[in-house]
Amino acid sequence: MKKQIVLSATIISTFFLCRNALSLLQKLGISFELQEERITVSWALCLIIVLVVSGILYGYKNIFSSLGLDKRILKGISYGFAFSSPMILGYAVIGELRWEYVSWLSISAIFFWAGMEEVLFRGFLFGQLFKKANWRFAPAAFLNAVIFGMGHLYQGNSFEHTLGVFAITLMGGAWFAWLYIEWDSNLWVAISLHFFMNLSWQLFSVGDTALGGWGANFFRVMTIVLSVVVTIIYQKSKKDTETIKERKDTILTKRKQPITLSNIQLGNNLNQH
Repeated sequence: MKKQIVLSATIISTFFLCRNALSLLQKLGISFELQEERITVSWALCLIIVLVVSGILYGYKNIFSSLGLDKRILKGISYGFAFSSPMILGYAVIGELRWEYVSWLSISAIFFWAGMEEVLFRGFLFGQLFKKANWRFAPAAFLNAVIFGMGHLYQGNSFEHTLGVFAITLMGGAWFAWLYIEWDSNLWVAISLHFFMNLSWQLFSVGDTALGGWGANFFRVMTIVLSVVVTIIYQKSKKDTETIKERKDTILTKRKQPITLSNIQLGNNLNQH
């Protein structure tokens, strides 16, 4: 139990270190004028910290597997694109193309930012608490979703609007965490879905914040419904030995194979796979 607490504290403290890495640089007198530069440097620092800490905890050979980045990339991209197709097609119809985002630099930046959000929030914070520290799904997903939602509060311009943004992003955080686990911890599904959703939002003018309007939200709901339906069909088609009830218990209450953490030795390449 003590090692489980230490591991949980390490994961959470590392997460908050990542979130405040840019502020630490600014206190050292290092600043950036452009918002794009600040965001990119912030996420780059997060990536370095996550990779280093994951290497210390689980061994540098296991960094990508611990985060879910060792799974099939093409499979993840394919499903991510398919899930987001209602938003891409719908926004292309109801929105207006913003040509300033039609460039490799802009698209690459959107991919990097979306990818890093998934690595930090789902692969590291939620994934490590759920898979390594033996948290149950609900509290691990809730913590991830609340912090994810709070990170978008700046988009609100009134109490009601801010509350709406928080609710949308909170549900989004829980949804991405669920998809991550249901797709066998393949983080590329969440990364690609997040990227294509953000890309469609940026390429077509349909809303200025995560809340959006009725038309924008209709196609967003269609994307969510499509992803949920396909994910359920995918799970039912798998030839697992466990029953549906056992899978439900696993997601809502417990892990299939509890981690004893007796195999975890912080600072000495933990948790060999």
